[in-house]
Amino acid sequence: MPSKVPLSSWMAHVANPNVLVSHLSIPGTHDSCSKSVVPFVGTQSLTVSEQAEQGIRFFDLRVNLTAKKNPVLVHGDYPLGLGLVDVLQSLYDFLDNHPKEGLVIQFKRDGSLPAKWTPFDFSNVIFSVIASNPSRWRLETDIPKLSDLQGRIQLVRRFELFPPQPLNSAGLDVQDWKDNWDIPFPIAATPGSPVPNVRVQDKYDFAYARGGPWKTIPIKFDLVKSLMQEAASNQKPDVWYFNYSSAVTFTLAEPWEFAQGFYDDDRSKYCKGVNTYMQEFLTAQVQPLARYGVLMMDYPTDSRSTNLVRAIIESNDLIP
Repeated sequence: MPSKVPLSSWMAHVANPNVLVSHLSIPGTHDSCSKSVVPFVGTQSLTVSEQAEQGIRFFDLRVNLTAKKNPVLVHGDYPLGLGLVDVLQSLYDFLDNHPKEGLVIQFKRDGSLPAKWTPFDFSNVIFSVIASNPSRWRLETDIPKLSDLQGRIQLVRRFELFPPQPLNSAGLDVQDWKDNWDIPFPIAATPGSPVPNVRVQDKYDFAYARGGPWKTIPIKFDLVKSLMQEAASNQKPDVWYFNYSSAVTFTLAEPWEFAQGFYDDDRSKYCKGVNTYMQEFLTAQVQPLARYGVLMMDYPTDSRSTNLVRAIIESNDLIP
């Protein structure tokens, strides 16, 4: 396994291009467009195109509609000042420059829709935006092979679907998402499938947990590690693991502190962040090659976490 595969083109170095992407370890970002200094809003330090250059391949885009029905990026009800069309164009440009790479985008409607619009309008706006660049998108409802995704984007749909968009070309359906569950949960993301093919860990709200981040960060990491270990031990490649390391202890620790770690007020004690726990876990593995699924993170491309992204990527079977 090469130690310095370029982060910007690591998928081009995957040994088997016909592998299902669910059998890869893929770095992703939670609330991918939330590059903000507003307290408890910011979750990333780079734009999505910059993240892609740093190896991120799974993007979690939270979208709402303006009063004029324009799709914009939000974090909850907080507008991020970004239009969806511009954000997607930056990722299309990345794929132009890296045609052997593939991306995954999960769309979720966040915040409250303006009174004049409905979930029907939201669904149709999203698919209208996608339809303006159809060659860029893979809308099939099954898990793709890497070779099927090169130069394209797989849609993961975390919002309700309405006509006229047909069910069989609306991406993987994960709208049956369990909010803040304490344990991982399954989703049958391919319509008509009798067997769930996605497993999700997304326990994020520790606002009222005793002990604050000093105790909740290790608890969150244990949840992340448990699903990583399950993914590594499960030999069925057609189960896709979505594993969120992001969390918040509202008023006690911001997302960047939870991810990166922090000192207490008098700098006498350091609280290690979940990103550090993850990197230590990955580098300690005796068998370095393993499938960990998608790891959705806050601030993984920050200067203190860049080795984490590389560690995830290099758990795949790569060639020079």
